[in-house]
Amino acid sequence: MAQSGQVATVNFEGEIFESEDHRNWSDASYKTYCTPISLPFPAQVTPGEVLSQKITISISGEHTTAISKNESAVITVGAEEIELPEIGLGLSEDPAHLIVSEYAGFDDIAIKHLRLSLNGDSQIRSAVEKALLVTKQLKIDLDLAIKAESPQQLKAILQSIIEFKDQIRSFYIFSASEKTTPIGFIQAAEELLGDKSKIIGGTDLYFTELNRNQSAVDFVDQVNFSINPQVHSFDDRTLIQNTASQKAIATNAHRIAKGKKVSIGPITLRPRYNPNATQPNKDLSNTALPSSVDARQRTWFAEGWTAMSIRSIAESESISTLTYFETLGWRGIRELSTGSEDALNFASKAGEEFPVWRLFKNLKGFTHARPTASSLPELVDCLIVTSGQKVKVILVNFSTIEQEVKFSGIDLKPQTLTPESVTYLEITGVANV
Repeated sequence: MAQSGQVATVNFEGEIFESEDHRNWSDASYKTYCTPISLPFPAQVTPGEVLSQKITISISGEHTTAISKNESAVITVGAEEIELPEIGLGLSEDPAHLIVSEYAGFDDIAIKHLRLSLNGDSQIRSAVEKALLVTKQLKIDLDLAIKAESPQQLKAILQSIIEFKDQIRSFYIFSASEKTTPIGFIQAAEELLGDKSKIIGGTDLYFTELNRNQSAVDFVDQVNFSINPQVHSFDDRTLIQNTASQKAIATNAHRIAKGKKVSIGPITLRPRYNPNATQPNKDLSNTALPSSVDARQRTWFAEGWTAMSIRSIAESESISTLTYFETLGWRGIRELSTGSEDALNFASKAGEEFPVWRLFKNLKGFTHARPTASSLPELVDCLIVTSGQKVKVILVNFSTIEQEVKFSGIDLKPQTLTPESVTYLEITGVANV
């Protein structure tokens, strides 16, 4: 029964239907389908066989809830202060992304690490050497994520950079063929790196892989999974809704990790690749851009979405480290000095700071967040960060019209937000209500 007083009835006929909780992929939705995943995939259909399925949806009862079109959003603010996870960025192995001069100004934003992702085809040693120059200039940590085909290949990769191991904070170890890190990979890493290096495993795919193989956490120092909000759909409303699920899966990942720290990364707008594609070469984008690139990366929407992502994950009080996007280029927070790779479909200017850069800059120096809840979260939402007596209120108007927002639990006058915008308010010594 809905809050409106109406009742929806759904009848399924002609097949075995199965429902899937998309929160496992950080999506705030469910899917019902046939045939069940437990049966052979793809399902075989013989010539002449007739398939017949029917779904009937009926609604009964009288609608009783009036909806006001002029209703103001109310942000309710909790008094608790929650420690923010450490925030960092992904680092592409592309040589253009590993030039120290590209990173002027990055010390002005709230990042504490870069994560360099490599595989067996990478120019391993060169990429690590250049990445260390960048992180040393910025005075932040370098984490290294390695995806290998086998323990033997992993050993070869690690052996090529063994002299740098004490300059690398953490080693993320993943398998190219299995969705969670096998114990043999961890044993190979431990054999070469020793006890002093932090070895992180789990998955560089979705939370669902940890949920399916919870024993993968038993033999690592820290647990990882990745997030993107477009596994199942890609419209703006879906992405907004999906930030709420990040709190739920962060909480459950903490439970699965059995007291070990949990990191989330990479966190991206688009899937980096499709791990379930039966024909990867034909798994093309639904836009003119590559499938891993979203044109919204250089808009206010990525800025607002990221603020809500940080808010939701922080409220889980379960995650130690977050790694967002990349540093540079069309999957990053600032364009390369050489400009866009596709100026027609991603019309950024050389060196352009994307709006999400402003978010990371405004988070600099803030250590905690206060829990917030919006009465109209698909229209207006909020991240509040604190550091001592300093308070910064970050308001997102996801709607296409002007919105008024009121506050409860904090002494702050109503605010009027322009359409499709992120607003920053810095205040000192604000009182609770």
